[in-house]
Amino acid sequence: MLFNRLVGQVAYIDSLKAELKVVKNDTVKCNLLSYLAENATDDEWPAFNLQLKSFAEQKLRSVSDELLKKTYTRYLANSITNEGSIAQNEGNNKEALKCYRKSAELHKQINYKPGQATSINNIGSIYERVGNIDSAAYYYVLSLNLSRESKDLAGEANSLSNIGSVYNSKGNIPEALSFFEQSLKICEKIGDDFGASLNLGKIGVIYHNQKEDAKAIENFKKSLVLREKIGFKQGIAELANALGALYYGQKNISLALEYYEKSMLINKEYNNKHGISLSLLNIGTVYEYNGDLNSALDHYTRALKIMEEMDNKDLISNTLTNMSEIYLKQNKIDEALKCSKRAFEIAEQLGFPKEISDASLLLSRIYKLKGNYKEAFNMQELYVKMHDSINSIATKKSALLTQFKYEYEKRIIADSIKTANEKKLYEVKLTQEKTNKYLLVLGLVLMLLLGFILFQRNTNMQKQKVLLLRNKIASDLHDDIGSALSSIKMFAGVAKLNPAKAAEAKVIEKIEETSGETIENMSDIVWSINPKNDDFNLVLQKMKIFGESICNSSEIEFSFLNETNVDKLVLDIEQRKNLFLIYKEAINNAVKYSKAKTITVELNRKNKLLSLIIKDDGVGIEQSRMDTGNGISNMKQRAVDIGGNVDISSVNGIGTSIKLEFKTT
Repeated sequence: MLFNRLVGQVAYIDSLKAELKVVKNDTVKCNLLSYLAENATDDEWPAFNLQLKSFAEQKLRSVSDELLKKTYTRYLANSITNEGSIAQNEGNNKEALKCYRKSAELHKQINYKPGQATSINNIGSIYERVGNIDSAAYYYVLSLNLSRESKDLAGEANSLSNIGSVYNSKGNIPEALSFFEQSLKICEKIGDDFGASLNLGKIGVIYHNQKEDAKAIENFKKSLVLREKIGFKQGIAELANALGALYYGQKNISLALEYYEKSMLINKEYNNKHGISLSLLNIGTVYEYNGDLNSALDHYTRALKIMEEMDNKDLISNTLTNMSEIYLKQNKIDEALKCSKRAFEIAEQLGFPKEISDASLLLSRIYKLKGNYKEAFNMQELYVKMHDSINSIATKKSALLTQFKYEYEKRIIADSIKTANEKKLYEVKLTQEKTNKYLLVLGLVLMLLLGFILFQRNTNMQKQKVLLLRNKIASDLHDDIGSALSSIKMFAGVAKLNPAKAAEAKVIEKIEETSGETIENMSDIVWSINPKNDDFNLVLQKMKIFGESICNSSEIEFSFLNETNVDKLVLDIEQRKNLFLIYKEAINNAVKYSKAKTITVELNRKNKLLSLIIKDDGVGIEQSRMDTGNGISNMKQRAVDIGGNVDISSVNGIGTSIKLEFKTT
């Protein structure tokens, strides 16, 4: 089947070449050249791309029609993007960057956002390759926003995946996984096997680094199937490197070497310098493991030379660390110190915790051998700090998985409630049908009940309109405002990754904090509007989960008590929203300012009066905050909005009690 598919592709390309010789329409000629530049063999496509560029430039000098100008400008921009790709594969990052910037500018001139997004995304890839992660993140987020504006799902998926790579480089594994999975979902939706294979490979690498080999193998195999299906040879080479690393970690050295060498052959075939340098580095680790130090050092040195030509700082740091290890084993202490110092400087410049950890541990050992115990201690201390930072990733990941589980359970609860409501509606419908049969016998009663039914129908229609309106408001808030605020938060988040710009970081941190709070507040409003949350059981669950999560993270003992009849309570939208927001404000204030060891919540209902009491055993609230605090005034105003009141009792050194009371229906 693969052979037949390839033969069919070759025949189709040959037919396009024949058509190119006789075609007279200029735009059709550009289209043919563009397709051939994308799909012809590796030794042919650059020539077709050059023809496309030359022809587009020629037509732009002669045409006056604005629509045609835009068309030829787009083809010219695409050809320049392809030139950038050639330069990037050859390791000429400076020339590639120049091409991508020119292409982005041309696409911007004709307001073609998908092309502009692609070029900007490529600029980000150059910065990532040379180790300038902050700049890479900026361009990836910019590309993501352009793709979303133009509804270009393929471009959106690509940018999401690249942002995931940035977070992965920074050691933020939960965020990296989240972005990779978002990208994978879009790729599967649009049938993009290429993009899906890349994301599966990246997810596999993360699981491999987290020592979850079973999940790593599962994702690598899925990715390999897709890459072989589409004939993505360079992708197969990358995956061979990843599989080699996996088997190396399992001490299956012969299989690791087999995959590393397979990757090397494909990378040499395509003159992929980045891939060649990575393969050399990996093969060197195999020789080092087998005790052949000279061969290992030879491979590391060859890899380092290529990496320096490409200015690939990330891999340079790793390679220098490996070379330093070899020199230590050969008792060449000065050479080891020289390599380790340089590796440490680059790692610190990049801000990568793993590389800083490796280099600092190595320097600690070397300084100890040289008798410089002060520097050895400093480096050991830094290693412990970086190592602890890396280990905290596991905790973050666990928290993320817990959140996913909560969201899943929340959906299950909502679906169960929906099913129960549908069952009730069905039963009501059956009852109405039986009643109508009896009413047929009673003429006078029929007339009276007919009016009642019409009235009920009109009432139900009005209720349905309200429900639809609430759903639409919730959807609009989430999709439009939520998307915009998420972009702001993401911009601030990736920009803050650069700790060197402290003054700017404070402003950005404030932007991120404010937008994060806004998103959270908007989420609470959406939740209160959504008809699915009319059941008060869900309100109780949300209150308990919020209190437990925020108190547990601050090591505060938390308890939530409610009377058994409270779960049958029915509140309108305004009451439900303000009850939760007052509760949330009170819990947040207690956690932030009270220095309490325990927080207790009681929810009681007597007749129609609902009471919410929040107590802590903290330091109490100062009188100045009681009079001027925004949080307290907000709580009181919310209570007034639902016809209730908030009473606050606080004693210094003993604690605070906040009591909300309002009437229910």
